[in-house]
Amino acid sequence: MARIADVARAAGVSASTVSYVLSGRRPISPETRDRVLQAVRDLGYRPDAAAGALAGGRTRTIGLVAPRCDDLTAAIIQRMVGTILEVARRRDHDVLLIDPREGAEGLRRVIGSRLVDGVILMDTDETDPRAGLLELSGIPAVVLGSPSDTGLPCVDLDFAGAARLAVRHLRARNADGVALMSPPELIGPPGKGYARHTAHGFQSEAGPTHTVRVCEPTWAGVDDWLAAVTRELGTLTGIVVQHEAALPPLLGLLRREHRDDVTVVPICPSEIAHLLESPVDHVEIPVTAMARTAAETLLDQLEHPGPAESRLFEPRLVLA
Repeated sequence: MARIADVARAAGVSASTVSYVLSGRRPISPETRDRVLQAVRDLGYRPDAAAGALAGGRTRTIGLVAPRCDDLTAAIIQRMVGTILEVARRRDHDVLLIDPREGAEGLRRVIGSRLVDGVILMDTDETDPRAGLLELSGIPAVVLGSPSDTGLPCVDLDFAGAARLAVRHLRARNADGVALMSPPELIGPPGKGYARHTAHGFQSEAGPTHTVRVCEPTWAGVDDWLAAVTRELGTLTGIVVQHEAALPPLLGLLRREHRDDVTVVPICPSEIAHLLESPVDHVEIPVTAMARTAAETLLDQLEHPGPAESRLFEPRLVLA
């Protein structure tokens, strides 16, 4: 059976560095972390977390599966991760980041090694085997999202309601032909639940002259999207955007083409809306409140075992 010293030797680091990578108690560079985790996988190392746990067999560490991204949405993820870290530390817990690229196998390894007391799962698919694994394992867990096939407590925005609110705001501005700019994650299988919920809400409120179309978040992708939607609708005067990374090119192209007749209402965090060159009315995604609620819900489960309730945040329109 492999020991921590064997992992350290294979990764070319100290045993304490291996411990820090596995516990998440100190920041480690991504390169070193990847090297250590590869050695753990290669050697089949299974640490006995109970040996180092506090009284009662708890590690006082929670796992967090957060998506990796490098576009404008990275700011959202960073804010949510930072909020979860703050809540955990305030309640005397550490956070172990779990690489989402490992999928269900990464969760299975962490749960089997007893490295964490509970898990927060972010960026879920509409049907997500990771949520099913967490539910079957019995470990306390919270989902930041709302997959359709889980009994775990979920924390999310009412995206269908957010889309309906955005369309009603466009109608109040006398928008005629309206379109939903959806992220590629709308397309499945399995697709993202938030994208599906938004599309359903939009279609239920938009009336006869509307369209839903996915868009790549590049200048060329947005240019193609605008051309296709305008051809399809004939008249385009309102756009609901659920694609933060596409907002800068969209607003830039509309300005360049002097499309002052088009009203844009994004569904996004206020932090992103405020970063734009021109402020826009938007339906807020309360990322800080959602992350805080997810962390508090999980930590409450750990301190007071029992069923936990889901929380669906009501959408709110923020005027520029």
